[in-house]
Amino acid sequence: MCDITGILVKKSPHELELNKICVMLLNKLSLLMIIKRKAISMVEGIFYAKAAACFGAAIAIGFGVLGPALGQGAIGMKACENIGKYPESANKIRQVMFASMGIIETLAIYVLLIAGGLIYIASKF
Repeated sequence: MCDITGILVKKSPHELELNKICVMLLNKLSLLMIIKRKAISMVEGIFYAKAAACFGAAIAIGFGVLGPALGQGAIGMKACENIGKYPESANKIRQVMFASMGIIETLAIYVLLIAGGLIYIASKF
């Protein structure tokens, strides 16, 4: 065996056994450090997944409510026009308008459920 200076040194069996144990401990320590790095990267990955879920919920609410809002506005506009043109059929127009708005409102409720599910999943982990 050679030491650091390059001089040939004979080591006792106890020193050789101690060297083997030190090498084993260093290998295990390096393995533990690799596992720790992977665990930290997993935590960062979970953080990104939570952020993506919350961002997706915000986008779902923002764009998902836009369509029903425009649709309800158009229904209300046309109902008011037709009630102004045909006041004698105002009750029928109003009934159809409320039924149509109820159907359109279910789309907004579905969007709310999906966004709530995304936020629940983000808070679960």
